[in-house]
Amino acid sequence: MTPNYERMYNLLKDTGGRLIDQGIAHNAWIHVGHDVHAFYNLASDPSQVIHVQGYPGLSSENQARVWARLMDDNRREEIRKAGSASIGNEHEATIRSFPNFEIGIFIPFDPGVLEGKIKENL
Repeated sequence: MTPNYERMYNLLKDTGGRLIDQGIAHNAWIHVGHDVHAFYNLASDPSQVIHVQGYPGLSSENQARVWARLMDDNRREEIRKAGSASIGNEHEATIRSFPNFEIGIFIPFDPGVLEGKIKENL
């Protein structure tokens, strides 16, 4: 893994751990492909999942480019099983985008900052 992929993976992994520790997320899993995708199922409704997409190629040494939305996890799985979209591209399963993430924002590689941005939408 290149340094930005490793930093992005750690950012998303550590953010998921924090959300789980606080009882916000039920679980977390990460997929590394062209980008790094994290999925955090909500503890209050595991059928809803927060999807965070990290863009290592658009990130700098100090700033992570990320984007997030809320998805229907059951619909996301149906789309994946049908093979009609790759992981992270199950757009038809979107419940709502997170407005404070716009089309992608730059934040420090700090899980507390990402956690705070996510929590603004819950």
